[in-house]
Amino acid sequence: MKRRWNKLSLTVLLVWLVSSCQFLDENPQDFLAPANFYKTEADAVAAVNAVYSHLSTGSYYGGHFWRMGDLASDLLDDGAVSRTETLELNTYTVASTNDILSEFWQRLYVAINQANAAIGRVPGTTMDANRKARLVAEVRFLRALFYFDLVKAFGDIPLITEETTSLNDLAVARRPATEIYKQIIQDLQEAEKALPVSYAAADMGRVTKGAAQALLAKVYLFTKDYAAAAQKAQEVVQSGTYSLVPNYADLWPAEKENGPEHIFSVQYRAGVVGSNFNETFGVRGGKAPITGGSGAFVKKTFIASYETGDVRKESSIKDSYTFSDGSKATFQPHVWKYFNPNGTTPSNTDTNWPVIRYADVLLMLAEARNEVGGPTADAYAPINQVRSRAKLGALPAGLTKDQFRDAVLRERGWELSFEGHRRYDLIRMNKLQENLRKAGINVTVPKHNLYPIPQRELDTNRELQQNTGY
Repeated sequence: MKRRWNKLSLTVLLVWLVSSCQFLDENPQDFLAPANFYKTEADAVAAVNAVYSHLSTGSYYGGHFWRMGDLASDLLDDGAVSRTETLELNTYTVASTNDILSEFWQRLYVAINQANAAIGRVPGTTMDANRKARLVAEVRFLRALFYFDLVKAFGDIPLITEETTSLNDLAVARRPATEIYKQIIQDLQEAEKALPVSYAAADMGRVTKGAAQALLAKVYLFTKDYAAAAQKAQEVVQSGTYSLVPNYADLWPAEKENGPEHIFSVQYRAGVVGSNFNETFGVRGGKAPITGGSGAFVKKTFIASYETGDVRKESSIKDSYTFSDGSKATFQPHVWKYFNPNGTTPSNTDTNWPVIRYADVLLMLAEARNEVGGPTADAYAPINQVRSRAKLGALPAGLTKDQFRDAVLRERGWELSFEGHRRYDLIRMNKLQENLRKAGINVTVPKHNLYPIPQRELDTNRELQQNTGY
């Protein structure tokens, strides 16, 4: 898990990253002052694209996001050879010195600083007003996403909404999570106003209005504003822009990505910025095309939880593979959603990472409606859509509000498995300790509801304090 740049403190990392970017010149008196950028439309687009580029990195959606969200849950066991950091997450023995947490924090705050710069400076460029507004809206969404993923992981965190241009501005105190969520909501509300419903093929994968609405619905769920969550999720449904693909297995092949169910995905292209999911989830010691690092094994308790006939199980998990020559390999249950037999190499494929899917919106809608008014027919309808696609029958009638909530949590596990959501779903539904202890992992709440603030940040920022219990 050791990487060249993770040895850098946040301060040094900011100096390296920002001063090395083509659109920022180092000021001898400081180090972050832009000089000759943000003048033309091409400059603005390049700056916004630079913010997007953080999504695909190994320290974010390319790796650490699922490790922090699913390896630290009741879905997966650690399978990595170099086990220290991943095993800490998996067994809830994580220390503040864990490199995964440090890299995640550093990556997202660097991305936030670039987002702040773009939000502040793109409006001053010479270009079409509508395109300018759209670019700023895209970055507002991305900044909201960065902060959302940080606040879920660490709770109270520094809130920085202006571009950092001085070494003197790096010591920033933590702000209450309520303030972070307030900023996230504001950014998403502003973004929604200027984002388009869709894009031409050349811009596929950029943020849309539906993505802002869907993420806003999820943020409202996390803040327990269930009426607002239901309203936003319903707006996504009523837009008619998205739908469930008939076959769950069709969500994952690279040639079928960015389809009607994919609201927002991290884009990968082999040879440009390829994904490494074959390498991560492939079978250690297996021959091509299944060879990889066995980064995780699927817990047998989770496999046993699936209802009989659920087609999502076969698409998501494999313990055997038949090769083209007829030979067969068997192995411990592995994550299979992201397997791409046509990758250039195991670490260079076209496989995208799904950040928000329409099925997630339907399950959010069911959950929010239940929290507002109990398990009405309107609450049953969206979850039963998801179950129907999985070839399952409707939920039993007559569930209580608590039973329905539990049913939604189970459904989210089966539907969204290995997409990085599980730990945070368990926490917000107050099920982390119960579910992890059933899986044999000793979890203490509220301590383990948050990760520790990375030690490197405490060492370089005198204004930070550690989370309770670490």
